[in-house]
Amino acid sequence: MNSTKGNVLITGISSGIGKDAAINLAAKGYYVYGSVRKLFDAEYAKSVKGSIIPFIMDVGDSKSIKEALNRLRGIPFVAIVNNAGIAVSGPLKYLDMEDFREQFEVNVFGLLQVTQMLIPNLLLNQQDLDMPGRIVNISSISGRIVTPYTGAYGSSKFAVEAISDALRCELFNQGIKVVIIEPGPIKTPIWDKAILGKTGAFKNEYEPILEFRAEYAKETERNALPVAEVTKKIIEAIESTNPKTRYLIVKNRWIMKLIFAAPDWLKDYFVMKRAKLK
Repeated sequence: MNSTKGNVLITGISSGIGKDAAINLAAKGYYVYGSVRKLFDAEYAKSVKGSIIPFIMDVGDSKSIKEALNRLRGIPFVAIVNNAGIAVSGPLKYLDMEDFREQFEVNVFGLLQVTQMLIPNLLLNQQDLDMPGRIVNISSISGRIVTPYTGAYGSSKFAVEAISDALRCELFNQGIKVVIIEPGPIKTPIWDKAILGKTGAFKNEYEPILEFRAEYAKETERNALPVAEVTKKIIEAIESTNPKTRYLIVKNRWIMKLIFAAPDWLKDYFVMKRAKLK
């Protein structure tokens, strides 16, 4: 399918950022191809003004990615938005390696495989709309600074940052722009679905973790920005003639930038105090 605006592919449109972006891009006149693990998760697409085409794909399964994206060959894309992701939490000392691998299968390996397979579709867009498509990767402030108990999630987002930086340079001569979206706390269900691992292994040694996660969830709910703030930047990344390479989406951005630039001892103090560790 084609529209005057073109086609966009978004991974993970069942909820949160992916769902909001799909709805708003469709309303603006794009055809949105959105991956879900179950078609039921995209039932809302039937009542959305515009066109959302959900399709089955598990971003954590290489075979599923190949089967799904092979069906999309020849379709020009204005942009691909790598949004699908999971969160694994728990102290790295005890984290189950299978949980850690799953974190990277979805957030890193799946993201790169989707990107590799769809680069030809982005180049096809030049024939339709005189401009190669764009890659928009949903990272996180956890790709810049890591807090205790989120080492698996943070390391996957650090990898997304590195992959994005490399792709931005490697694809420059082909005209494909690569944009990183770095949300802070956003009102989405990702941490409600977080994989905590086997808590029994560390319950006594890391007793504060359960209390910290419960308090963090409540505080995030109080202070989180609406998901619409992320969607605005995704749209800007797609439609702007010269988008920024990074969009940091947090309250008081200047404070966060100071923390990013702080020496390690000061960052450690900040994050350990945040996690109530002595």
